[in-house]
Parts: sequence; C-alpha cells; structure tokens
Amino acid sequence: MFDSVASALLTPDDIHTAPRFYDKKDLDEIHAEAKCRALEYIRSTPAEEYGVHPLGFLNIPLSESRTHRIRIHIWYRTMFAASSPYKIHDHSYSSYSIVLAGHLRHFTYAETSFGASGTDEFIVAQAAPGMTNTTLQMTNGRVHVAEVGELNLTSGSAYGLARDVFHYAEAMTDFVVTLYFHLRHADSRGLSRVAIPVQSANRRPLGRFEYKLLDEGNVLSLASAVADALS
Repeated sequence: MFDSVASALLTPDDIHTAPRFYDKKDLDEIHAEAKCRALEYIRSTPAEEYGVHPLGFLNIPLSESRTHRIRIHIWYRTMFAASSPYKIHDHSYSSYSIVLAGHLRHFTYAETSFGASGTDEFIVAQAAPGMTNTTLQMTNGRVHVAEVGELNLTSGSAYGLARDVFHYAEAMTDFVVTLYFHLRHADSRGLSRVAIPVQSANRRPLGRFEYKLLDEGNVLSLASAVADALS
C-alpha cells in the first residue's frame, strides 16, 4: 500500500505538495499497514536504537530506496515532549505527510528581505539529525522569515512541503501519528537549517545532542497507544 501511495506522490524531480484528503477506504488500508509495521518495529527494535527527536516526536523508519524514504512520526505528549526551543527549520529534501491520528498544526515561513516589516531575524544553524542524536553547528548566516501559511490537519489530511522551505509542525492533541515520505535529491546538502532567534545567540548552542530514550515501560505504553490510535 505504501509503495502505491509513494508512486502517486513522487515524480523523478520532486514531490506533489498540494494538500489533499484521503477517503475512508484508502485511509483504512494505510492505517492497517502503518499499525502493523509500526508495532513490528517498536516490539523488535531495542529502545536504545531510536529516541525522541528534539522537536518532540519519535521517528520510525519503514523503508528506504534509492529515490525516497518512508517513516512514521509519533508525538505522544503524555510520555515525551520537545526538548529544543528552536522550532523553525527546513529540509534539503521535499516531503509529504499524511495524518493518521490526532490533530497537527503546520506552519510555513517565507524568507524575506532584511528589514521587511512583519519579519523576524534569525541566525542560521546547521543540523545533522540521526536516529539517536543531532549535531547542531552555528554559522555566520542570518535570515529574515515571516509566517505565510497555517494548516490544521486531522486524520486523513495530507500536505506536502518543498525542499528548503522553513516550517514547523506542532501536535495539538496528546497523540499524533503521521506517515512521512521524503524524496531524495541528488544535490541535497544532507543538512537542515535551524532558525535560532537572535536573542538566543549568546547561548551558542553547539555540538552533539543525545535524544531521550524510552524505557521498557514507555515502549509497552507506546505500542498500546499505537494499536488503539490506528485501529
């Protein structure tokens, strides 16, 4: 099922970014496969091999090919929360997300000219995220951005994001699950830009940041929550 969804979203050069809504039949099939594969991963993978991303979600890899990756993202605010105060970031690849459970709010930001009204100034850091840690390195670059879009997304809603666009996704309910596709680009820099507020610059966040890991009790609770949410 996921491969057929991916083939509908992906082109050789980019990803279809238009928002859409999946009907119940398609969503039921996606739910069934996502539940099966997420539970298989959670139950078979040692907890120390994956952790809570600084933006507050678990990243569960499902498949990887020469052209794209498919993952499940899970926010579970009762169990874990975002540890990073720096929310706005971009990706060097285009992506597409389908909300499978819960309510997600998604913001997009446009880069603007310096001094434009209604914009905020940020210092640019570069992030290299992994499964259990992220490396964050400050640069001398600066960027001005302004919020240009907001989507409120519930189960069945989907949206795409072009590469190099600043954005942020926020869970509005306790438990949120998304199916996440990203398209590989041959010229991708492999790093994300993170917008650091200018007033935070003196704290100079640098180096490698380890993700919070789940204990055995958390893993059991997570598996139960996934089973319930995707039933």
